[in-house]
Amino acid sequence: AKRAATLCRAFGIHYVPHNTTRGIGFAAALHLAASTPECTSYYEYSIEKSNLRGQMLKTEFKVSEGRIHVPDGPGLGIELDEEKMNSMLTVVK
Repeated sequence: AKRAATLCRAFGIHYVPHNTTRGIGFAAALHLAASTPECTSYYEYSIEKSNLRGQMLKTEFKVSEGRIHVPDGPGLGIELDEEKMNSMLTVVK
């Protein structure tokens, strides 16, 4: 993704990353976009409440005035809901 952004900058093309996931993948992609100068305005964000991956987090991403705030805690800035994740595990023998 960083390589694609660099190529876009070299050719004067606006860089818009695409990611329709929620949860861990979205947090990682959001940090990537925030650390990439070529990504300056648009970003996809699913507001779907029933998305299973999004339900695995203890906190939600903050959105205000049309902007998504990059989580600023340790690591990706998110906290997993391990209790909920464990409740959904299926043990296979």
